[in-house]
Amino acid sequence: MKDFDQIIGYKKVKDELSKIADTLKNQETYRALGVRPPKGLLLHGVPGVGKTLMAQSLIDASGWKAVTCRKSEPDGKFVTVIRKAFQKAAESAPAIVFLDDLDKFANDDEGHRNSEEYVTVQSCIDDVKSLDVFVLATVNEMSCLPRSLTRAGRFDRIIEIHPPENDDAVQIIEHYLKGKVLADDLDLNTIADLLDGKSCATLEAVMNEAGLMAGYERAECITMKHVVRACLQTVHRMVLDNDVFSAKIDLASPCRDSFIVCHEAGHVVTSEVLAPGNVVLVSSKGRRGHEGGFVQSRQKTTVSSYQDIENEVIGVLGGKAAVDIVYGELDMGAADDIDKAFELIRSLQESVASTGTLLHVYSEYRISENAFFAQESSAAAVVGLLYQKTKAILFEHRDFLDAVAQTLAEKKFLLSKDIARIREKCPSMNDERPCSGRAV
Repeated sequence: MKDFDQIIGYKKVKDELSKIADTLKNQETYRALGVRPPKGLLLHGVPGVGKTLMAQSLIDASGWKAVTCRKSEPDGKFVTVIRKAFQKAAESAPAIVFLDDLDKFANDDEGHRNSEEYVTVQSCIDDVKSLDVFVLATVNEMSCLPRSLTRAGRFDRIIEIHPPENDDAVQIIEHYLKGKVLADDLDLNTIADLLDGKSCATLEAVMNEAGLMAGYERAECITMKHVVRACLQTVHRMVLDNDVFSAKIDLASPCRDSFIVCHEAGHVVTSEVLAPGNVVLVSSKGRRGHEGGFVQSRQKTTVSSYQDIENEVIGVLGGKAAVDIVYGELDMGAADDIDKAFELIRSLQESVASTGTLLHVYSEYRISENAFFAQESSAAAVVGLLYQKTKAILFEHRDFLDAVAQTLAEKKFLLSKDIARIREKCPSMNDERPCSGRAV
């Protein structure tokens, strides 16, 4: 594993790469068992997760020579570059052909899967099958490649590299913070939550931007506030002008800004009542190009029950319901939320017949006009019922709603720890009685 020490985190991936490196270094051991070492590995995942670094680490661990091939010539001429790379590897065997960003070898739309470049790669792989040539490739978009190229026999191993999460993210953030002067208030777990689902490159960019912000302010160290602002600017594309965190918002005066704060507080309260600790960040200022604020929640990998979807819909409707309760006015910024609520309910109707088999859609081309109108009416009824449940939750936890809104109006953004502290002080959130919005 020593050759993979430069890869931070990703233990399972490193274990798999170590095993492949062992098959290349000790081929005779495997051949003595009557088995053939793998002939190719494809690493795929979103840009910035370290695929090229992992590929290079594998090359170093194998001890084999490597011939790297990247798109460097215009279409037509690049075919010759591909052939020469495989020819050089064959002459230097044992050797590795490293096809970096393979999905960029031809035009990356689906209509070019059978392009000359991909056909050439396939034929070259087949030509070196009998030689000690291992084919290693990195790919951002698997959909761009023909299935004939990615089948077993050409790429025996395919590993998906996900953005870092949990302990991996904490380790990578800690690595990027090395050598920087840090304040005591930095919480790596909170930072990892803020950057959940983001690439390693994004993590590095945010940590560096936080340092730049500290430098601009002539601060003695990098604080949690710098990291949050860097996250808002880098990840959420927020324009951080001088008024973003200083402008005062009076919640007693109905206006656009007070409605936004109340709306976001409603999302927070409904989400936290149904799934405590779910909200990572809430901002009263919007992402670039968007009016209003936003709430960032922990990413869900699976949906296990109807209750999960119902809770998500209630969370989505929390903003509109909060403005309705507090100000008694129509929330003009809730259009997208209402659309999402209907979309979630319709998806359940169509996929798992949540409101009856008569409304189940098994083909988008075979739904009748009557079925469509019945589906619309049913979805409206379900969303209406869930909206009443949403309002019931907010009425029951009005103290929590007011406290979150007031703190958000003052600070402009809240982290999960801020929300937890507010929660502890609200009597309704420490009551053991079941919430009226839950299924009991």
